[in-house]
Amino acid sequence: MADYSLLGSFSTGGASALNGELLTKLKDADREAALFHIDKQLENITGLDAESGDALDALGESDRMTLIKAQTADLMAQMSSFDLNSSSVTSFDSVSASTTGTSAVFDAVDVSGLEPGTNNIDVTQLAQRDVFQSYVWTEAEKDGVFPIISSDAGSVDVDGDGDGVDSDDADNLALVKSSKLSVEVDGTTYDFNIFKDLTVGTIAELDDKTLTELAAEINENDKLIASVESVGNDAYRLVIKSTESGTANGLTISQTNIDIGFGLMQSDDVDFTTPMGAGKITINGEVVMDDTDGKSYDELITAITDYSLNGFDFTATRVGDSIKIISNDGSAVTVVEEGSNGLNFSDTSHTLKAQNLQANVDGVDYDVDSNTLTIQGNLTMTAVELGKSTINITKDTSAILSGIESFLSSYNALVDLIDAEVADTDSPIYDLSALKSVTSGIKDKLFSTYGLSGDKSLFNYGLDLDLKGHLSMDSSKFADALVDNYDDIKNLFLGNTTDTDLAASDSTKYMGMGTLIKSYLDDLDGYDGVFTRYETNMTSRQEKLEKDREEAIKSLDSKYQALGAQYALYGSAISTMESSFSGLSMMIKQSIASK
Repeated sequence: MADYSLLGSFSTGGASALNGELLTKLKDADREAALFHIDKQLENITGLDAESGDALDALGESDRMTLIKAQTADLMAQMSSFDLNSSSVTSFDSVSASTTGTSAVFDAVDVSGLEPGTNNIDVTQLAQRDVFQSYVWTEAEKDGVFPIISSDAGSVDVDGDGDGVDSDDADNLALVKSSKLSVEVDGTTYDFNIFKDLTVGTIAELDDKTLTELAAEINENDKLIASVESVGNDAYRLVIKSTESGTANGLTISQTNIDIGFGLMQSDDVDFTTPMGAGKITINGEVVMDDTDGKSYDELITAITDYSLNGFDFTATRVGDSIKIISNDGSAVTVVEEGSNGLNFSDTSHTLKAQNLQANVDGVDYDVDSNTLTIQGNLTMTAVELGKSTINITKDTSAILSGIESFLSSYNALVDLIDAEVADTDSPIYDLSALKSVTSGIKDKLFSTYGLSGDKSLFNYGLDLDLKGHLSMDSSKFADALVDNYDDIKNLFLGNTTDTDLAASDSTKYMGMGTLIKSYLDDLDGYDGVFTRYETNMTSRQEKLEKDREEAIKSLDSKYQALGAQYALYGSAISTMESSFSGLSMMIKQSIASK
């Protein structure tokens, strides 16, 4: 704002009255008159001093509407738990659960479909996946070469350093190239070659994969998990697992012309000093000893190693007090023992055998490949150990009571906010009728009747309205009503979806009070809603006032700039006239004095 006092006096004498201070006072008075009503209206809207921008003591229209909208949003949030169309769980869906036992854990993403009652679970077997392990390898060995088995010449030297079969031998080259690890799962066999490039012409040119590289290739199959595990000091194993548990996902692992420890059959410890009793030993379907009676365990080892028929070739060795059998070509070995010699051959590389979950749930037997069951549509049970467990589900009516109490508290707070504005004669709210319509709309829903018969009211079950418009609840009466009239109260708040034809004929029968109030509150801030229209109008009024204020200030500045220039001209003219008059006066005085 221009300060004309800096101009000082335009002259002395009579012109001294036309000075900058006078102009400043005139403009200040003019400005106050021109902007008073504009600034007052702006300050009512913003709550800020129109000149300085500082906050005023009283909240403006914008801030008060923000408080009312925030309280309305809180009320809408409380009504969400009584909204039939809510995407979350309503208060009437809330349940509580108690469990016994530790054999299973329970969960439900959506509890709305859970039925009250007790479920009994008896877990007799846990589902597990197949797990195999290789021989133990050192750090250097796991990144080195694999031992290739040749039934004719023993170990082949793939490094070509002269320790094995001549690398130019075509038969042995083909033998070495055929070296592979095979894994069968779900009826399909997957082969993993030991060498990277099978197009080379000599054994010396072959480049074999490391244990880590082999594991990485196996992991490309989504039905298998392979890893090189550190199992001790400078000790590593290749571990292969089925991705999923269950017998249907069991693995069969075989080796071709290679031995890395899969398919190794080993017996339990036996007394080598005692002859065997009656029995028979069959390997891969071939009887290698048809009568074990009176024979020693060493004789059995010799018989297995010397046995060669129909392409089967095995090696048996004594390991401590047990017997180990491998196939000389690396293929799988199956041993069937008849009699009571207690050898109990098993695949020592097969550390965990695939099996199904076996459980009984409420009298129903389950034999499935996963430890997680879904019962009642959305209650999941995960078995974690053998044994019995129960889960007891009950309706949680306390959630309904607390939800209604929260709704009443929020509603009363909104009533107080709006009533305070209506009662305040100095309220900056521009359209109080819009605020009144908000509570009127809610009250219309509160005082309506609901239910299929249209005779259910909020006030039938312990709720009341006082003279101030506040809602209250007799908790004891309402709790009793929940016991006696649960479905009626649920229909009153949520609505009834069993008869969709009601949607078109009578919304208060199809949709309950909570659903209608939630929808009404949501619409307030929606397109063409009360709050939306109010804010649009308030913004428009503020923008117009700010524009009017700017134009008024520009007009005043122009007016007083011109007036200042005129004052300067007037002062100069008056000074000239006073100067002329002063000379004339002196001449007259001189003339009189000379007489």
